[in-house]
Parts: sequence; structure tokens; C-alpha cells
Amino acid sequence: KNYSLKDHVSLVALEGIENESTFKDFFPLIASLKCPITLFIGTDKQAEIASNVSLEDIEKYKQSSPKINIVEFSKSGHMILDDEFDKASLEVKNVIKDL
Repeated sequence: KNYSLKDHVSLVALEGIENESTFKDFFPLIASLKCPITLFIGTDKQAEIASNVSLEDIEKYKQSSPKINIVEFSKSGHMILDDEFDKASLEVKNVIKDL
């Protein structure tokens, strides 16, 4: 974990993404999906980069689709693949196996 975001993406690129981004509410679209949904959520409130998925968002996901599977990562915030790669890999394999 001894890296910086700027090792992977430039500040100019991040600013460009921010300037060109627009909000899109995709919750109404979830109900129309015909496939199972797996949502990874980092729950470590002390993580260096905290998750930005709120409890309200989680409830919206649950109400949007009965096919949703929420997987919590207790040792992660936003950076699940950095913090819990082995568990995340296993969960992805399980999703693929169940297709």
C-alpha cells in the first residue's frame, strides 16, 4: 500500500474526468436487469480511502432488485482490490461459477 494515486493517473486526467462528469441516477435501471447483481461494499470506516456507498444507497440497491447479492469487505473502504484481493477474487470466481 505504499503508492499514491498519482502513480497511476495524472492530476490533469482526474481534473478532466471531474470537469466532464455528469450525475446519472441508475437506480431506476437496476430493476430492468435480467441478471443477478453482486455489489462489493467496503465497510471499514477507518480505511485510508473510505467507501462512498451510503446506507441509503445500499437500501436503494436492495429495493431495486431481488437478485442483488451484497458482499461486505470489513477490512476495506473504497480500495477493495488493494485491501482484500484474495477475498474479492474468490467472490468474483463464485459469481462466474454461478452464472
